[in-house]
Amino acid sequence: MSTTGKPSDENAADLLESANTAAAHAADAVKTAAAKADDAIEASVEQIRELNEQAIKAARAAGQRALDAYQAALESVVDAERKLAGGSQLDWFTTLVSTQTEFTQRLGTIFVREQLNVPSSGPTPPGPSNPGIDLPPPPPRPSNPNSDM
Repeated sequence: MSTTGKPSDENAADLLESANTAAAHAADAVKTAAAKADDAIEASVEQIRELNEQAIKAARAAGQRALDAYQAALESVVDAERKLAGGSQLDWFTTLVSTQTEFTQRLGTIFVREQLNVPSSGPTPPGPSNPGIDLPPPPPRPSNPNSDM
């Protein structure tokens, strides 16, 4: 009773071929899905870049508008101080207000320039890197006889 087993060998070969075909189809489906996912990720990244660029442009524009408004307000204050100084008949008051006006204008110019990162076009105004004037040292503190307690 010898059976050659040909029908079962053929069934096994058919099953193996069928499994290989199914695996190939599954691999193709995975490759297709991966390619679509890559395309979707790239599209998302590009959208994020565009949104970031729009946000940066909007922030810069808003910052520029704020600086323009600050500068306009500062010019208004300086003009008012100049009018106040020019309308006084007291020399000391005119000097005081004129000095305050110059200080306000310089400080505002420095602030706006720093915000815009614009280099100075003239002499460096007084500031931490250029104090402008040498201040005398502070006077000594009076001794307090009760400080030893």
